Amino acid sequence: MSEFSEFCRILQEKSGMTIYQMAKVSGMERTALNRMVIGKRLPKQEDVDAFCKVVRANEKEKAWLRELYIMEKMGKKRYDNGKFIEKLLQELRQLKESEKPVFPPLPDIGGGYEPLKPFIEGKEELERLIYQLLEKEYRRKKKTELYSNFPAKGNMLFMATSCFEQKYEKKIPLYHFFNLNVNPEKYYDADCNLKVMYYTLMWVFQKGADYIPYYTYSQLMLNDMELQMMPYYLVTAGGVLLISDDFQQGIFLDNPDTIHFYQEKMQYIRTQMKPLYQIVTAQKKDAGCKAIDIKFMEEKVRITKQKGKGRCATVVIAESSLCEAFSDYFSFLEEKKWSAHGGAHIEQTESSGYTTEERVQF
Repeated sequence: MSEFSEFCRILQEKSGMTIYQMAKVSGMERTALNRMVIGKRLPKQEDVDAFCKVVRANEKEKAWLRELYIMEKMGKKRYDNGKFIEKLLQELRQLKESEKPVFPPLPDIGGGYEPLKPFIEGKEELERLIYQLLEKEYRRKKKTELYSNFPAKGNMLFMATSCFEQKYEKKIPLYHFFNLNVNPEKYYDADCNLKVMYYTLMWVFQKGADYIPYYTYSQLMLNDMELQMMPYYLVTAGGVLLISDDFQQGIFLDNPDTIHFYQEKMQYIRTQMKPLYQIVTAQKKDAGCKAIDIKFMEEKVRITKQKGKGRCATVVIAESSLCEAFSDYFSFLEEKKWSAHGGAHIEQTESSGYTTEERVQF
């Protein structure tokens, strides 16, 4: 029995009416009502509304039953994708470029320029070393780059680089490498690729084109990191930091030849991976565009966010599983057309469906 039919059964029992009585009052077929309650048949939308009316469901119960109906009709995976994208867009909509992020105090690095230890034990010591290493890069006069495969969810790298950008009024390109699962729906976390997109898009719209995420497909995911001794890394011009999967231990390498080897390796990895996004900034403001504007066309998703001073930034996503999730989101909105959730408005360019262009504005 599905969640939808189970909730129908609960509402029926709460009403105190039998299937026969409900059919007589509502005019619905008794067989259709029975199949709806026991989960043998998914009804039409008008039958759901009629059911809510006959059982005298309150507004909260109506809303939840409709939500369960959409989930049942779309399938849980497509429904979850739609909800995930909906949450992402709401978060992006709330990002304010004019409001500088407020960060907690930086770790005390005590001047930060004593010789660094080759082995670091403990999360606090490791975090202190990361800040020390990054600050050296932002103080460096020569052009430099950062490479890392830190988890997307963690905010330590984002917080550190953002703090030093403000402190030294300088930006350094950060190349962030990720593994995307080739079959996310078969992985224990079906949202693994969406979560990478969620956090990296937040970074992109706040840090701009100096943050460049790359991806490749792999069967190795987060739980597989435990099998590797030092799976995470941060490569700078001043050193290489190798980090355990739990961020409790680290190995620091500062031999010039070793640094050069890792930097060349990082540049080679870039050639073997694909940029997760195409980023376009400093566009002229479109007067007809809301805070977030999305277009889905030619198998690509274009997300445009208004920025301050008449500018906007556009991110283009071409990765297939992420584009599929956005397609599910548009289907989700179509199924929810009975409710203009969050003020969303859908424009459709072809009556036959969203084949050429899909667009949503917030």
